[in-house]
Amino acid sequence: MEFFAIIQSLKYWRHYLVQREFILIIDHEALKYINGHHKLSRRHTKWVAYLQEFTFSLRHQSRSLNRVADTLSRPTLFLTSMSTRVARFEVFSDMYATDPSFVRIFRELCIPDRLLRQQIINEFPLWVRHPLPVPKALWFDVSMDFVLGLPQTQRSMDSVLVVVDRFFKMAHFVACRITMDAARIAHLYFKEIVCLHSVPQSVTSNRDIKFMSYF
Repeated sequence: MEFFAIIQSLKYWRHYLVQREFILIIDHEALKYINGHHKLSRRHTKWVAYLQEFTFSLRHQSRSLNRVADTLSRPTLFLTSMSTRVARFEVFSDMYATDPSFVRIFRELCIPDRLLRQQIINEFPLWVRHPLPVPKALWFDVSMDFVLGLPQTQRSMDSVLVVVDRFFKMAHFVACRITMDAARIAHLYFKEIVCLHSVPQSVTSNRDIKFMSYF
C-alpha cells in the first residue's frame, strides 16, 4: 500500500516534481531497497520504471516520528481526540462580558443594538446580506471564477475559467490566459459553455460590473 501511495502521489503532483529534485520521506524501510530487488511482480516493475522519470532521494522516518502522516491516515481517532479536548469550549463566550480582564475590550468591540449597527449592516454588499436564490433547473443559474498562476501549457495557457452549475454542481474547466480581457473571456464562455447548455438566466461572479456587462 505504501508503494501504491507513492506512485499515486507522484502522478498527482507530476507537473511540479518531474523537473525538480526532491526528497521522498517514507516510513516503510523496505522501500529503500526497491531498486535492488530482482524478483518483482509485473505491477511493481512498472512502478519502478515510473520512478526513474523523477530525480529524488529516499529518506526513511520511523512511524513514531511521522505523526503528521499517522494523523491524516486516522481521521476518526484524530477527530475524537479533538472533540474531547474542546468539550465545553462554548461556555467561554458567556464569560467574556463578566471577566474583569476582558470586560472593557468586550464593550468596545461589540456594537450595541442601535442605529449604528443597522448602518453598518446596510453598507454590506447585497449578496452578503441576502443569500442567492435557490436554482430550479439545470444551467439556468451559474457561478464563475478563475484559478490563476498555474504553470504555462504548450499553448501558453496559465489560468482556468471555472464555471459551475448552481443547481447540479456540475463544473466546466476552460483553459485561458491571465492577460485575457473581459471581451475575450466572454467569447470563450459562449464558445465553450453556451454551445452546450444555452444562455443562463444569471451569472454569479465576484468580478466588477464592467466585467460582467460583457455577459
